[in-house]
Amino acid sequence: MSEKTSEEIHGITKQPKEQCPLIDDLICKVTDEAKNVGIVYRDLKDIPEAEENTSLNDLDWADFNLRNLEAEIETIRTNIVELRNWGQEWKDFALTINEKHNPNQVIFE
Repeated sequence: MSEKTSEEIHGITKQPKEQCPLIDDLICKVTDEAKNVGIVYRDLKDIPEAEENTSLNDLDWADFNLRNLEAEIETIRTNIVELRNWGQEWKDFALTINEKHNPNQVIFE
């Protein structure tokens, strides 16, 4: 019989998986789209008639926003890491308290 984790013993949801790979994937997708928009924008910019077209301005706006989105996603990553660390600190603290008050009960992490 395998030993229970502290989450299983206390009926607590287990710690979520790391989110950095998901965020890395999202940043790659946003960066790729920003490159595509930038390429189309540069190609259209070289056509004199295109400057009169409002779509060129829309592409410039989309390019700018996609590039700024990467920084916002990085902020989300930082917040997720901080939240995960905060939760781990509370878990470690709770395990320490439990060890002091219930020294005979072994709880595995």
